[in-house]
Amino acid sequence: MSWQPGWPGRKAAHRRRRGRASLRLMAIVGGGAAAVACAFVFVPRQAAGGARPEKRADKRRSASESTQTIVLDQALVNLADSDATRYCQLELALEVAGLGTGGGREEKGKEGLPVALKCVINDAVVEEISSHTFHELATAEGKQRLKEALKKRVAACLAERAPQAELRQVLFVSLVMQ
Repeated sequence: MSWQPGWPGRKAAHRRRRGRASLRLMAIVGGGAAAVACAFVFVPRQAAGGARPEKRADKRRSASESTQTIVLDQALVNLADSDATRYCQLELALEVAGLGTGGGREEKGKEGLPVALKCVINDAVVEEISSHTFHELATAEGKQRLKEALKKRVAACLAERAPQAELRQVLFVSLVMQ
């Protein structure tokens, strides 16, 4: 190989220029990505309906604050079977709207439900379940009928003791029969 003047210097200069160009490109792309991320996080977007996302969240929050889910104590109840001793172990959740905190002086449980009202509801639930037989509750339709009957009984208790409250749903948390 013969000696060429400036050959090593030209190669090093080319490497430096190429390194600077890739550094500039990375800085531009990185800055653009950071700007897009900041705009996505900090600039409020308009929704399709014209409302800002914060306002929609506030509406959802106010609707969920007025609805409470109350989990009743687990109950073990004798069923109305005459041929054998049958049991039903049940835990219910009630979705109640408009119950509020109330300004009354009655003692409240951990869910904010007055203890006396919770006892009346538990009593109504036990009475309703104990009037059914194992075979009535063994099918999906039977469970649905029980849910509707419980909804009527609990709604009647709420209408009597807390007229401002509205029962939205009765949910089975657990249901075991033997």
